[in-house]
Amino acid sequence: VGYCADMMVSGHTYFAALFSLSAWQQMTFFLDSMHVKRRRCKAAIKVATAAVCMLCLATEVVLVALARFHYTVDMVSAVVLVLLLWDSTLVDRLARRWSACYEHWDLEALRQSAPLLAHVLSCIRR
Repeated sequence: VGYCADMMVSGHTYFAALFSLSAWQQMTFFLDSMHVKRRRCKAAIKVATAAVCMLCLATEVVLVALARFHYTVDMVSAVVLVLLLWDSTLVDRLARRWSACYEHWDLEALRQSAPLLAHVLSCIRR
């Protein structure tokens, strides 16, 4: 029994692309914050992470297409939507304004309890 569930954007592909992009960015952020001098090792890990993330996304797209759950345009639009919204400065500014306590976070207290979060916030506030 088939059903019509006209979904223009594939949620499966959207979250797979979001996961892949955020995993790659988190790994590159982690590697760039390390004070290790081995540039080749860092570059190799970044390339391997990117390859694994692209493989995960490609596998998801192929499996969803084979299951005939979404049209190809649904999956392409999901990836395009993630790429458009991922690094949007407008969305970033709106999210900062929306967060009521953003300006009131105490960076010194955060450095004690969550140093990575404090580092990210200090970079954002610059």
